[in-house]
Amino acid sequence: MKQIFLAVALLTSGLVLQAQDLRPDNNPSSKERMTIAELGDRTEYTKYYANGQIKERGYYHNGERHGIFVFYHESGRVLIQGQYFHDRKVGTWLTTSADQSQHYELVYGPNGRVSKQILAAQ
Repeated sequence: MKQIFLAVALLTSGLVLQAQDLRPDNNPSSKERMTIAELGDRTEYTKYYANGQIKERGYYHNGERHGIFVFYHESGRVLIQGQYFHDRKVGTWLTTSADQSQHYELVYGPNGRVSKQILAAQ
């Protein structure tokens, strides 16, 4: 079970690291695109798969991840959902495997560290 959790954590961290880059992708061979929308004092960042489905969406405030971040499977199903507070993961983060057979729940404390983890198979 620890190996499954570690694999999911590594995959999750790779997705989250992608969300930090707010520069547009100027590579003409790339089929993915992204949009950035200024919403008052925050910025909404959305990245899309080549098929037009949303890949990830999140919010920034003063250059820091701040608010809800959601990562999607190419089919449109939610893979990962959680919240940042001043660039730090907080609260409950839910991860679902691509086939939706397993669900992982990580609870982050105020210090940004995992305080609870749950693996649930369906």
